[in-house]
Amino acid sequence: MKDFRYGIRYYVDRKVKYESAGTNAGEAETLRKRLEQQTTVKAEATRAGIVVLDSDPRKTLAGSAGEYIADAESRGVAEAAIQARLVSSQFVATVKMTYVDEVTRKDVLHFLSVLARQRNGDRTRSNKFAAQVVAPIRRRQQRYIPSTTEV
Repeated sequence: MKDFRYGIRYYVDRKVKYESAGTNAGEAETLRKRLEQQTTVKAEATRAGIVVLDSDPRKTLAGSAGEYIADAESRGVAEAAIQARLVSSQFVATVKMTYVDEVTRKDVLHFLSVLARQRNGDRTRSNKFAAQVVAPIRRRQQRYIPSTTEV
């Protein structure tokens, strides 16, 4: 069974949730334990009268790429949307990570080296790097900049 995948089924507010746990039994067990610990800690905190704030769900590369493409399309810039689709698909295929927080500097440098091996010029590599790596970081930082009324 080469294509076998593990999954974790659990309940949140009486609703069934499924989470992919990969192809490795050890990874699946680690995920199961993490979910169990999170549930236990939340229950204990609630019992102690502590308000529990859920953290944001992890962002996937594919989801972030989709947001990036939608952003380019919403601005009405067809060329930017086409470039976003191309660069995003290349980046996701090259990096082979699932979540944004798993991407490291080494992965970004690997992406640039792959572009260089494909005989892309310096300018093309720079444009693709800026589109895929720098622009999303700038957008993320702009969301957290307080306005002058908040300061």
